[in-house]
Amino acid sequence: TCTDKNVPLGEHATRDLFIWAIFLDRFEFAVYLCSKTWNQAVAPLFGARLYKKAATMTPDSESKCQYETNAKKFDKFAATIIDQCFDVDRDFAINILRRPAVAFYNQNPLQLALTGDSRAFLASRCVQKYLDNEW
Repeated sequence: TCTDKNVPLGEHATRDLFIWAIFLDRFEFAVYLCSKTWNQAVAPLFGARLYKKAATMTPDSESKCQYETNAKKFDKFAATIIDQCFDVDRDFAINILRRPAVAFYNQNPLQLALTGDSRAFLASRCVQKYLDNEW
């Protein structure tokens, strides 16, 4: 709970609205909110994971296709962001990969990408460079 009166919706309002937008399949709104979250590199991975899960749960083939498309868009968005970070500050970008994302329930970005099958993110230059150095 947030006791700061200057934050009427709570500390995690943007994240919560982002997740809500995904659950209601308001993709454009989710993309906008994704850009306003505390961790813009991990938020799209979280979105991709939720859309992938929704695709496995819906019986409607049209919805399934749309959810998979949205998951791929979030995956590409995450890859673009982490590579842009990598271009500006390699250490900062690698640090994003190493640390749990506090704004997203302490999820590890690489683990989230693996469970969400975020192939574009996993194939990004930043992730590949990080993995090369880990081996």
